[in-house]
Amino acid sequence: MFVCVQGARRALPSTSPLTRSLSPFHAAALVPAGKKNAAPPVKPDTSKFRPLDPAQVAFFASRGISKETLDRNGVCGADAYFAPLGGMAPAVAFPYKRDGEVVNVKFRSEKKHFTQVRGAEKVLFGLDDVVGQADIIIVEGEMDKLALEEAGKMMREGWIKEERSTPTCPGP
Repeated sequence: MFVCVQGARRALPSTSPLTRSLSPFHAAALVPAGKKNAAPPVKPDTSKFRPLDPAQVAFFASRGISKETLDRNGVCGADAYFAPLGGMAPAVAFPYKRDGEVVNVKFRSEKKHFTQVRGAEKVLFGLDDVVGQADIIIVEGEMDKLALEEAGKMMREGWIKEERSTPTCPGP
């Protein structure tokens, strides 16, 4: 398993506690256990999600992320409250899922402000994609996960050779 965060790459052996904790039911160790007697997590309201508008799709396309990848990950448009903006604003909604159910949503405004659903469950973006995988790559954010998915798709389609002379993330 490789962990790549802000340019640092290191391998975790299969005996690592993090690696061992990824059971087929998935990643319980990557989710905070929570407090005793804590209220159940808030369920996000996804009823007002809408398709991404053409400008939002173009934003992702300019970063090499296809509409197909956005759709597979459930990325949509929505309005969200952003404290720095003092109100509601159009946003991209990144749904965080566990077992196919949306358990949290992170919103990104056009001006790169972020907010999440307060009190919702904290899980990794793309958590369901690691079910049954022996190796996973943990990246910093949603855009990194989507870009990595695109790179993997390109490798499967033969656009990129798997063998590389230099690693993508330089070693320590």
